[in-house]
Amino acid sequence: AILNSVVTPSKGLDSEVPTEFLSPMRKPAKRGKRDAAELRELWRTAIRQTIMLNRMETENAMLQARQNENELKRIKLDYEEIVPCDKQLIERWEQIIERNSTQIGNKKDPKVLGHAIRTGVPRSKRGDVWTFLAEQHSMNTAPVDTKRFPNFNTPYHMLLKHLTEHQHAIFIDLGRTFPNHQFYKDPLGLGQLSLFNLLKAYSILDPELGYCQGLGFICGVLLLHCDEANSFQLLKHLMFRRNMRTKYLPDMKKFQLQLYQLSRLVKDHLPDLYVWLDQNDVSPTLYAAPWILTVFSSQFPLGFVARVFDLLFLESSDVIFKFAIALLSVHKQQLLAKDNFEEIMDYLKTVVPKMEHTCMEQIMKLVFSMDIGKQLAEYKVEYNVLQEEITTTNHHLEMLNREKTQNQHLEQQLQFAQSSIAHWRRLVPHSKLRNHAAIAGPVSGANHPNAGSLRWPTGGTQSRPGTTKRGAAHAPAAGRLGPSASEAHIHRTQDRQIRFRQQSLGVSSQGARRADRKRRTWFATKAEEGEDTFF
Repeated sequence: AILNSVVTPSKGLDSEVPTEFLSPMRKPAKRGKRDAAELRELWRTAIRQTIMLNRMETENAMLQARQNENELKRIKLDYEEIVPCDKQLIERWEQIIERNSTQIGNKKDPKVLGHAIRTGVPRSKRGDVWTFLAEQHSMNTAPVDTKRFPNFNTPYHMLLKHLTEHQHAIFIDLGRTFPNHQFYKDPLGLGQLSLFNLLKAYSILDPELGYCQGLGFICGVLLLHCDEANSFQLLKHLMFRRNMRTKYLPDMKKFQLQLYQLSRLVKDHLPDLYVWLDQNDVSPTLYAAPWILTVFSSQFPLGFVARVFDLLFLESSDVIFKFAIALLSVHKQQLLAKDNFEEIMDYLKTVVPKMEHTCMEQIMKLVFSMDIGKQLAEYKVEYNVLQEEITTTNHHLEMLNREKTQNQHLEQQLQFAQSSIAHWRRLVPHSKLRNHAAIAGPVSGANHPNAGSLRWPTGGTQSRPGTTKRGAAHAPAAGRLGPSASEAHIHRTQDRQIRFRQQSLGVSSQGARRADRKRRTWFATKAEEGEDTFF
């Protein structure tokens, strides 16, 4: 069937043409049985034509894939370059990027690379240039400590086989990443699926960070210039070797530091604009947060963002501050002319991101002439000192609040104790009067209210020594006019204990008074005899 479907030149010839120009299948069939030579010739012809068909199918598949790849690349790079590049620039970058450029002996001069970047990078070579710059930087830095990242060296296609807890959040943000770009606008199309795979793989690689919204735009820019595997390697390079992952961590400490550094840069480089923005309550958090987290890619045109990434791979993440200061410098006069908060924010969000060729040239000129490395280091020290002072102040405030809480608790206890005392005073007023009488001073035997008739502990009414049965007072013992102060205190304590027991047992007030008189007489007798009554 395959041989019959093959088109050969002999199909277009007349039947009078000699048979040697015809294929074996088109030659007139001979009657009788074919010999071995004819069969071998038929097999040779079939094999040759089968090989030819396989080659044609392979070539067609490669051609189709090449056409699809070119079409896909055209769709990806469908953005306007602010600085156009000519063919000479493309040839120059092809000369710089050599296959053996990653060897130690073939390091490129940073000045040469800086000059080439300043001249421009062609869109078609940008992915290769970024990979080359990343490899050049890796030669001069220490390897990444992978102890806390066990999946760091796991291949990309193996990471995609795992599951991640962040896939729901990633799916939600897919449609928000470059929604107007043709490569990403189709729901669950090729662009969104590639973006999902890249973010999923990184969330598995770095579980401490997981997923952050700003990462989607970073990965989106990388995917426009590289395939998934190379984009993943460049993302790892930016996050670990360029230390960009720290600003996406949940505590956001690095991000807060960068906002402080930008504020200090604006104050030092653009003092008038700093004062004006401060008077209108326009802090860097309001306008510069997306600049830092997405490297300008969420608001600015891709041609400008690509230039930022060129310098990002050449130098470090500090170029974000350079571009921010350059943007504010170019638009300084227009911002100073705005009257209020709303006008300033509207200008920063709508007019500043619009990039023209002349504006781009001014910005790039300022960026290449700016050196802020030393200033950023000083601002970092200032920020750390301020953080320590704030931490100390917070500690003191926490201790003060703890003391206030304890004082409130003690006040509540004091109020409760006072209310309890008032309650007991209402319940036992007569006992309190007797206690006051005992505290007032000693009472002589003649003036004692119960001097004539006291009850002793042994029972019955007997005359106290020194008195008659009718209560006539006798002179007290020499040297003892009454109970001492310590004895009175002991008596009061025992009074309270006995009254509490009596009230608990339900003793009547009359019986309590009789028991009280009996107890007092007994204690007075023991005191006169010189015995210790404290027990």
